[in-house]
Amino acid sequence: MSLLRSRSQFLGRMSRELASCTSLEEVFRCLGRGVMPELGDWCDLDVLQDGVLQRAAAFRAPHGELHGPRGSAPSLLARRVGRSGRPEFLQGPDEQVAVLLSSSEEELPRIQAAGPLDCMAVPLRSGGELVGVLSFASRELRLHLDEDALALAEDLAGCVALALETDRLRQELVRTRHHAQRQAADFRTLLDVIPVGIGIAYDRECRHILQNAWFARVHGLPLESNISLNAPDGERQPIRYLDEKGHALTPEELPMQRAAATGREVLDVELELEVNGQRRGTLVISAVPLFDEAHRSRGAIGTIQDVTARKRAMEAQRFLAESSAALSSSLDQEQTSRTLVRLCVPALANVAAFCGWRRDGTLGMLTVTHADSALQHIADEVARTFAIPEGHPIHEAMMSGRPRLIPVLQEVDSWYAGGRRSGWVRAICSASTR
Repeated sequence: MSLLRSRSQFLGRMSRELASCTSLEEVFRCLGRGVMPELGDWCDLDVLQDGVLQRAAAFRAPHGELHGPRGSAPSLLARRVGRSGRPEFLQGPDEQVAVLLSSSEEELPRIQAAGPLDCMAVPLRSGGELVGVLSFASRELRLHLDEDALALAEDLAGCVALALETDRLRQELVRTRHHAQRQAADFRTLLDVIPVGIGIAYDRECRHILQNAWFARVHGLPLESNISLNAPDGERQPIRYLDEKGHALTPEELPMQRAAATGREVLDVELELEVNGQRRGTLVISAVPLFDEAHRSRGAIGTIQDVTARKRAMEAQRFLAESSAALSSSLDQEQTSRTLVRLCVPALANVAAFCGWRRDGTLGMLTVTHADSALQHIADEVARTFAIPEGHPIHEAMMSGRPRLIPVLQEVDSWYAGGRRSGWVRAICSASTR
């Protein structure tokens, strides 16, 4: 077999085996098995780590197994080739070869005892940059190294450099994947604990909106629910968002859908949340679009704050300020009572009544206001005909001087007046002196 053909077969085999390696250890084992005896009976692999050349692997005949500690100092020959970037080759005498293959004066006697005859080293390059040095030596006359062996070592260096770069990229990919997984886990943890509702949609129509745990609690729906108003059939939830006038918004009018459709942020939209026909609170929603690599909108992220308590506190403060002003504006009891009940509707309730002692000595409703003007005449009739007997919750509040919260459905008989139900579901009574 010709030298050229033998060399071609050797490189082809090594290239295939190195390309199939899936770890750095496999690269080492493949190199140790393959280079002996074609390129001597001694092989060192030194790689550049943070700008410093360090021993990665060493192989010795007869089996090409790993030899020596990883991370030890490279030989003088490897350091010279690493600095110059050019291959070097030396055939005897033994003393000069031993000096080149030793990493220190302390190691020189051991290298001399091994009796190396020839040595050579070639640089490993990836993308034109030095990544390491591959060194060889022979200790037997039959493994005599020459210029052809040096050329073969240079060709092999290209295969080894490619295998090392492939492993580096593989490890970088693993690190990147692990980092992304940790970031995703941290993000999920943040979504779980942050006291703000988060909705995320990865489609431009926002047909699938994911919610975090906080938003799920606000909705009173399972965490895995699709909370999009234009969700596919079978996934749609009984959710409505109402504006300040009580009108239900269409899916296209919601902040996240608007942000995704227009590619612009939508900030601080105040809406009332209704689930299964029940009001669950006041929300302030903001949304920003998500973009793809071409800066096309591909979805949106929405933030939701529950401002129910804050809004109620502000309304309570406003009510107290207005009622205090009303009480101090006139000494006329009838005018003051009418002003107070008007302030209570709808700030506190749909119906408000001012109860007190009538001129005939009975306890009754002096003034009443209904939120629905169409029902005001009924409320006026109830106020005119309804006398509050002893034992009635309002009578007890008047006599005790303590406020009461009266669930009407639990004391329904108390709310009949002349055989007619008042239709009130809840009333708040507070004591007043005669």
